[in-house]
Amino acid sequence: MPAAILYLLKVNLLVLLFYIAYWVLLRKLTFYTYNRYFLLGSLLLSAVFPLLDLSYFYAQPSQLGAEIIILMPDWAGNTYPVQQEPREYWGWLMLVCALGSAVVAVRFILQFVSFWQLHKNSEPASWEGQCFRKLQGEVGPFSFWRTIYLNPKQHTIQELQALLLHEKAHADQLHSLDIILSQLLMIGCWFNPAVWLLQRDVRQNLEFIADQQVLQQGLERKAYQYSLVRVSTQLLDNNLVMSFNFNHIKNRIAMMNKTKSNSLHKLKYLFLPPSVLVLALVVTTSKAEVDLMTQGLNQSINEELQDTTSKKSSVTIVGGEQDGVVYYLDGKRTDADKIKSINPDQIEKVDVLKGERAQSLIGAEEVKGLVVITTKAGKNSSEAQSLQKKLDALQGGTGKSSSFNFSYENTSDSGTAIQVGRDVLYLLDDKEISYEEMKAIDPNNIASVDVVKNKEAVEKYGEKGKNGVVHIKTKN
Repeated sequence: MPAAILYLLKVNLLVLLFYIAYWVLLRKLTFYTYNRYFLLGSLLLSAVFPLLDLSYFYAQPSQLGAEIIILMPDWAGNTYPVQQEPREYWGWLMLVCALGSAVVAVRFILQFVSFWQLHKNSEPASWEGQCFRKLQGEVGPFSFWRTIYLNPKQHTIQELQALLLHEKAHADQLHSLDIILSQLLMIGCWFNPAVWLLQRDVRQNLEFIADQQVLQQGLERKAYQYSLVRVSTQLLDNNLVMSFNFNHIKNRIAMMNKTKSNSLHKLKYLFLPPSVLVLALVVTTSKAEVDLMTQGLNQSINEELQDTTSKKSSVTIVGGEQDGVVYYLDGKRTDADKIKSINPDQIEKVDVLKGERAQSLIGAEEVKGLVVITTKAGKNSSEAQSLQKKLDALQGGTGKSSSFNFSYENTSDSGTAIQVGRDVLYLLDDKEISYEEMKAIDPNNIASVDVVKNKEAVEKYGEKGKNGVVHIKTKN
């Protein structure tokens, strides 16, 4: 599944969970300002929370030993049918999502253009010390950001007082921010009914806040409610601004007449947001991710986590000795026993090639696989540099491919593997891939794995390569 689709699914799930929590537990409470913060937080957390990498909190790995496990592909070239994910379906789905988002985005832009035209045709005015912009024609009162817009000719003096107090509450508390954020979320999640319902309730709760502010200023309740009914006939069809009226006028009047909620209900605002996030985390975490976090399992890199009890370092060749596999250490041919005796702390990089690429590098027809290890002490030797030039030429002048950082402490005699984490840059056939995509690669489809680290990686790949780069070449 593409990362963009996965992100959208998580965002929409969070929106749904937050909306259900609000509708069931908070909607009927009279703590309107608290409701505003909950809804505003719901908008922000729904968009940001899926981007966070929380794997650190799932499981803390044990001390890693200083052993490198070199994965040797099947040099014999055994072929197995590999089921390819139907990427074309994901492509069509992403296209539909993008087209829908484009339509909603155009709608958002048109609403802003409509507002801007009203702004240009308005002029500064004031009434009893309250500044506003005077509109022309039959347009209902509204506010945007910190500015109030209305046509005073359409209202009585009593209505003007209520209107200005109401819109001033919207402007002073920047209610337009909530509206804009809900509109932006709707652009990306237009297909989710919960997003539309959440946007509606965000607007409705802001009206409750403004109504409450007006009544606290001492305006008579019945007179204000009659003003609501009268002005509700002057509609302004623009979801971008805070209009004085909206369709659910009965709800506003009912909430104004409602008894204040018990203060004990405020505890819900303390426990509800983290509860929703934990539930979302449980639902969106796949079994594979849980297994990886709890067991430290990595099929493609073969990492293991064990307690470290001794100080022995070693390099293990996974898969055993195989005919036709050649090893080079600092540009000189060597054997597997010599490789196993290397202190991993001294290794600079590892390159793994197979098939024709391995044969073309050293000109030996019988070679099935090639492992080239360069140490920190021997990387500047003439033999190592000569072999490196051949590697560079073989890769079309792209230089050393990927790398990863090695970190070493004490290691166990039983052998532990180096951990290649999420911060490493992974390249598949010169294309950057994610940690999850790297894990899904079929080892039987790997032609070679090139490994570089430290300064060499940073010089070639910049900041992305600071933690190392792993470059994987496939048979295709």
